[in-house]
Amino acid sequence: MASILNRIALLGVIRRRIFSHLKLILTVWAGFTLAVALVVSIPVYAEASGYRILLAALAEQSAQDHLPPFSFVYTYGGASTPSLTWASYQQADQLAGNLAAAGIALPLQNRVRYAATESLSMAFPDGAGEEVTGARLAFVSDFQQHVRLRSGTWPAPWSGSGPVEVLVSEQSANKLTLLLDDVYRMRADAGSAGSLDLPVRVVGIWRAINPDDTYWFYSPEVFSAMVITPEQSFSAALGAQAGAWVHYAAWYTALEDSSVHSADVPRLLGQIDQATADIQRLLPGSELQRSPTAALTFHREQVRVLTVTLTLFSIPLIGLLVYFIGQMAGLLVQRQAQEIAVLRSRGSSRTQVIALALGEGLALGAAALLAGLPLSLLVAQALLWTRSFLRFAPLAGPPVELLPNSPWHGALVVALVIPAILVRGIPAARRTIISAKQEYARDIRAPLWQRLGLDLLLLIPALYGYQQLRLHGMIAVPGLAVAADDPFRNPVLLLAPALLAFALALLALRIVPLVLRLLAWLLNNLPGIALPQALRFLARAPSVYSGALLLIILTLSLAGFGASMARTLDQHSIDRARYSAGADIRLAYGTVAAEQGSTVVSGPVPAGGPPVRPAAPADLSGPAYLSIPLEQFLAIPGVRVATRVAPSNVTVAVGNGAQERGIFLGIDRLDLPEVLADSWQSNYASETLGALMNQLADNPASVLVSASYAAQHGLQVGDHLTLGMSDLGETQAVAVTIAGFVTYFPTLYAENGPFVIGNLDYSFQEQGQSYPYQIWIALQPGANAGAVTAEGFGYDLQTLETPATLLAISDLRPERQGLFGLLSVGFIAAMLVTMIGFLAQTLLSFQRRLVELGVLRAIGMSTRQLAGLLICEQALVVSIGCAVGTGLGVLISWLFVPFLQVRTGKFPDTPPFLPHIAWSQIALIDLLVGGLLLLTVAITLILVRRLRLFEAIKLGEAV
Repeated sequence: MASILNRIALLGVIRRRIFSHLKLILTVWAGFTLAVALVVSIPVYAEASGYRILLAALAEQSAQDHLPPFSFVYTYGGASTPSLTWASYQQADQLAGNLAAAGIALPLQNRVRYAATESLSMAFPDGAGEEVTGARLAFVSDFQQHVRLRSGTWPAPWSGSGPVEVLVSEQSANKLTLLLDDVYRMRADAGSAGSLDLPVRVVGIWRAINPDDTYWFYSPEVFSAMVITPEQSFSAALGAQAGAWVHYAAWYTALEDSSVHSADVPRLLGQIDQATADIQRLLPGSELQRSPTAALTFHREQVRVLTVTLTLFSIPLIGLLVYFIGQMAGLLVQRQAQEIAVLRSRGSSRTQVIALALGEGLALGAAALLAGLPLSLLVAQALLWTRSFLRFAPLAGPPVELLPNSPWHGALVVALVIPAILVRGIPAARRTIISAKQEYARDIRAPLWQRLGLDLLLLIPALYGYQQLRLHGMIAVPGLAVAADDPFRNPVLLLAPALLAFALALLALRIVPLVLRLLAWLLNNLPGIALPQALRFLARAPSVYSGALLLIILTLSLAGFGASMARTLDQHSIDRARYSAGADIRLAYGTVAAEQGSTVVSGPVPAGGPPVRPAAPADLSGPAYLSIPLEQFLAIPGVRVATRVAPSNVTVAVGNGAQERGIFLGIDRLDLPEVLADSWQSNYASETLGALMNQLADNPASVLVSASYAAQHGLQVGDHLTLGMSDLGETQAVAVTIAGFVTYFPTLYAENGPFVIGNLDYSFQEQGQSYPYQIWIALQPGANAGAVTAEGFGYDLQTLETPATLLAISDLRPERQGLFGLLSVGFIAAMLVTMIGFLAQTLLSFQRRLVELGVLRAIGMSTRQLAGLLICEQALVVSIGCAVGTGLGVLISWLFVPFLQVRTGKFPDTPPFLPHIAWSQIALIDLLVGGLLLLTVAITLILVRRLRLFEAIKLGEAV
């Protein structure tokens, strides 16, 4: 009973302690909640993103075979499988034809059952004539609802005597002259297993009502070669025969997928595997021919990799939040230090004091868990809508949902963070009133991490990580296949710079007091007392500002690196898309696109829309080519300029040397520069694009040659090449003269062989007439690309891949969205906790120093001088934090951004990767911190104006 009363009393004390320091408790709770929300949001985002990919994969599969996404087709039959008796078929049908009984419990959308004999000889009854045809006798469930009779009636169930009434397809009837009421005998000899001799009569001729209906899991043409009879007739006829005659069977089941969610995928995969194993055990030789299993498996793996990768990416942010929680807990302990010392002096044990801290931590954890779970949905939604660093756009898709394990993920965060609170409370439980007063007056010991040299030790793994990235581009992570060619799947690319930033920030905290002490000595003789006094105070008591300073440095350094990382990757994605596409819109005949291996976008597509399945290439018959008038496209609103471009497969030879396969790009030199204004970069060649085009004007036979080919053969300006051109069927030897060299040129890749750029009209002239060319179009900002595409359709032209479609695909990569989303959400969270931490530190420092400030005011320091002193202290902390944080952000960006190149794709090194420092965003971030300084200055002025001397020095204690 006493134990229960003690626990109740302890809960009452915990409640009173929480409400007596409510403002500080709320700051700790805010950090706690952010940590819970961040960790919980990662698997939620991974599931939602993976589910979006799953839906896209299922939709793509459905577009190929016209079946619903969750369609299952189990099949039996083939050269290596024995025929079944009707009884064996019925036994297998109980599971394969009823997936709910097999364990796959989803609402039924459609179900079709099919069985057939092997091919039977179909002849006239008298046996005198030759075989009419070979055909299978089959039944298909629900057949009557999906076909239309061209003539005749529906077959009646077989009574056991007389011919079996059957249907034949219109196609077979016309081809074989099968007439209504014709009677045939369907025969087969199975040797020792017996023989089949079955009379059939044609009573109807059928045609599919809608061949594209989802009922047809096989094309209607597959059933056209069969003789169809009702299931009752099929069962009665084969059941009455000796031997096994069911040679083919299929069970098609379409299940409703609207109730399927991402969290159901593991369970569904298990159910499908178990059902398939049961069916194959019951019917050896059966196969699952069509199912969503591949898409579901890919989804599960995608979610696993994405969760692990993003969790590793989030470690720096989680560490920052844990540090913030520890700092706020430390401030709370400072406020409670005297209270704890009094409790200890009045007989409370160390265990009881720690129990109070643990109780507060558990209460905070429970409150953070309740608030963090719904907040995690907002964070996950922000990740799904991320387009780049601090750039969001709504994206259609299924809503995010908490997972069954989400509460456990949040509880794990609580369990891991509570020690950060206890670590701050345990030392306070050992203090007496005397030791507490000594530490209250002045720091007497350096922080533990400085005494252990943790900052110097952390530099070792940070520099090792940089060295490994410089040498190998990756560091192996247990349980995760790290992709050296894909920064979005390489967590080390964020962990290594974050670790280096943390180590250097700690090192800066060791150096800053020494610098401040030196500045205080150098500026001691300056007029005024605010700045020297502020320098002396900060140099003497680094613990007062070290927590807030470290938060500012880490926030700015990681934000600067994240902004530069995003700027570099975004720009490189744009460069790759523009280089690959060449122009805003490219139009070409289907055969031209197919020969060049280009992606065709079928149908009018708005700018930025997703690519559509390639359409069938148009038929282009030799030289009968219609020249497209460019004026038709120039007249479309929003079209800036259009030009003709003709890529050709050629052979290239130097003198009498060996021929090499290459590309000739025929161009109109006057219009092309304006079309390539957005795609061209200065590092593509040693001269400007305009100068290169001018070199082609001197001689119609002048060409530009790829620099790699020229270096390989020692070519110089003025040398001659021979091109073997066959755009019109016959190969023509065309002599050209080298006028210049280019390292890169949009749409051309040196890996494909040498490329040559020359005058299109000269190519027409040398080959005798014009041949198919592409139309490259540059649009004005905001122009309607659909109007251009529609105009091209009128000339039987198709749209090739565009920069907008390529960028849309790149921007929606789950790894990219997740990383940039974490960087964006992390920056917002870091700025929030930095503001809270700095303001809390300022307010508590002010209250802690009330006695000191009151004495200064009492000995003659004016209110203005006192405000100046405090503002100088805050300005110094913020300025140092901005300078060090910005410098570290630029430093780690300069060191690590060059490793961020995405090397996926066929030509990973084209165009070149150019690192960028996001100066404008870094300046904006510094301005935000400047706004924080202005806010604290305003609060300081208010506090100083409200300072009353008698309260400040009452009994010599701070209040």
